[in-house]
Amino acid sequence: MDSDESDFYGDDEIVADLESRVTSFDVSQWWEERNAAASSISVMDRKVKKEPLVSTKLHNPYAGVPYAWQLTETVNDFLDRLPPETTEHSERLPWIFVCNPYIRRKDRFNAQNQRSRGNEDEAPEEEGSRLDTLIEGGSERLEILLNYKLGLEKTNKSRAVQAKLLRQEQEDATRDIMGLAHMCKIKAGKASALNKARAY
Repeated sequence: MDSDESDFYGDDEIVADLESRVTSFDVSQWWEERNAAASSISVMDRKVKKEPLVSTKLHNPYAGVPYAWQLTETVNDFLDRLPPETTEHSERLPWIFVCNPYIRRKDRFNAQNQRSRGNEDEAPEEEGSRLDTLIEGGSERLEILLNYKLGLEKTNKSRAVQAKLLRQEQEDATRDIMGLAHMCKIKAGKASALNKARAY
């Protein structure tokens, strides 16, 4: 190594030693030794967690829907077929749907969200979701917001202060309903309750 060059890799002796180790390294032998060592570890000693088979299955509630991504398509194939920027909205093509295939969803016939008008094309909610709890809790929170608004109007506070306090309560109600939706595993649907919160 020239004295002008960096000794980052070590001096000539170290570099020569490393190069000889690389040259004499037997990859096949290393793999044999590694596999032998791995097979000697008992199953009980392993800390590897295997995912349950259920989670490795892919699910698509939009299977066969022409305006949705299909499991058999690559992303590029899907985008070639339905480019979001240029695809025209029509009765035959009301939306473009894509869903996470790793989330197990309820059967369409058992899904609560399929019973309400306007949600027929929405993906069924995921397993373990609680739409009924969200509807009940969201309605109660909106009632609290309405009562707050009515009570606020009866105070002697100026309209500007009332408006500021009401905006804050609306934001809190929206945050509460969104938090409840998250806890209930509801991640899709129409936001009519949130629009009501903002309208109060």
